Amino acid sequence: MIPASKAAILADPPLFEGLFNRERLADVNIPILLWRSALGGDGVVPDTIDALEQLLPKRPDYRIVPNSAHFSFIAPCPPKLTEAAPILCTDPPGFRSEGVPRRLQQRGRDLFPHAFGVTEDGYDQASR
Repeated sequence: MIPASKAAILADPPLFEGLFNRERLADVNIPILLWRSALGGDGVVPDTIDALEQLLPKRPDYRIVPNSAHFSFIAPCPPKLTEAAPILCTDPPGFRSEGVPRRLQQRGRDLFPHAFGVTEDGYDQASR
């Protein structure tokens, strides 16, 4: 992690076996949004993200998005991309990904002003 990071958003991160352990994560004490899909996909295994949540020294804002797959976290695809790469743009049955990026972005806004010391009027407290 970059030492200057004051917060992080992780949306369905692909995690490789043995990449993280308690020792490596011991100094991670920033606010984290950690959201995962219910179904995973494209190398993302939901159980590994559950394990990461347990390893973090400070509990993240952890959410599991019901009925979602890994690509549900990307913005809605334009028609040409949907035609060219349907695996990226087709939602699982019973799920609509349109609102996921928007909800994640809003939750980030809720978290980041506090993490960066930004007041409700949008000014950085340090610059006043």
